[in-house]
Amino acid sequence: MKKYSCAVIVVFVATLLAVPLATALSPNKSFSQNENRYLAAAPNLTAQNIWSGNFMKQAEEYVTDQFPLRDNWVGFKSDFLRLLGCKEINGVYLGKEGYLIEKWAPEDFDPQQLTQNINAINAFATANPQINTYTMLVPTAGTVYANKLPSGAPMFCQQQVLTTAQNALNTGYIDLLPLFLQQAEQQLFYKTDHHWTNTGAYLAYTQYCHTLGLPVVQQPPAKVATTTFQGSLYSKVLGSHCPTDTIFLPQCPGIDQCQVQYPPGTQCDNTLYQTWALAQKDKYQVFLGGNYPWLAITTPCQNQKSLLIIKDSFANSFVPYLTPYYQTIYMVDLRYYPGGLSQFLAQHPVQDCLILCQAKTLAQDINFFKMTQ
Repeated sequence: MKKYSCAVIVVFVATLLAVPLATALSPNKSFSQNENRYLAAAPNLTAQNIWSGNFMKQAEEYVTDQFPLRDNWVGFKSDFLRLLGCKEINGVYLGKEGYLIEKWAPEDFDPQQLTQNINAINAFATANPQINTYTMLVPTAGTVYANKLPSGAPMFCQQQVLTTAQNALNTGYIDLLPLFLQQAEQQLFYKTDHHWTNTGAYLAYTQYCHTLGLPVVQQPPAKVATTTFQGSLYSKVLGSHCPTDTIFLPQCPGIDQCQVQYPPGTQCDNTLYQTWALAQKDKYQVFLGGNYPWLAITTPCQNQKSLLIIKDSFANSFVPYLTPYYQTIYMVDLRYYPGGLSQFLAQHPVQDCLILCQAKTLAQDINFFKMTQ
């Protein structure tokens, strides 16, 4: 009995010591490709750090982030929870037909923030009457594919945001929801990522053209970039049951003659498609290389027309369709742009402006105030 008790104690203590020991001996990772974030570094062992209590907090974050085979354990947990019948993991619904759908709970909606953002857009349009300004809001997959949600899954009624915006904005409004619902049998969104596919982006392009009275180009041929894409929603789940997506690159007219100027100090490229990103975890960055504070696209279209797109990442895979209509296209991401738009417009005058973002971005982002500066 004594030997048995001692063996149990030894195993218990060894187990307690194994994890921190393995963590200490394993090489530290500074960045998680799966989670797209920087990981906690080892805490500084100083008297001040210990006395303030920061050391234990930092140590806990360090052990959690640097846990050996962390992604494998997260994936195992995800598969186990799915076998237990869980329909939501880390804010992602496990939908039908392999769809992972981002949760937008009713309690996460802030009507005051939505009002502030709409007011900022209206103030921008009023201050720049010489610019033809339009707003295009992308509905989330949870609204378009409501029939693929798990039974009883709570989801914020996005129609409230879309209707409020359409009624309150004094810009032109490009309504995507009816068209997307009508074409919902097509794959308009990736199964493992929150972005739209090239099919969804093309449908949005046709609606843009109809609204502005532009001729619609038949959907161009597309090249397969990758068949192994697993995006932002997969990174929250990491389950072995998750499917893979295919990314297509539309070969729009003149696309191979465009020049992309990134912010000063960075590169200038002759392609909208950054194929180096296909070797990364976030393969959606193949479109323009990801998000930048601003960039400028010069196209072979010699009509002297220019467009400003105030955007989130949905615009990255949408903009190739607009290259036949504008000689210059500027893209500004307010989340990363450090200043206000007035100075930018003084240096880069435009005739048209498109505010293109997900409806959730308009409802939650706190950077729209930069449009009034």
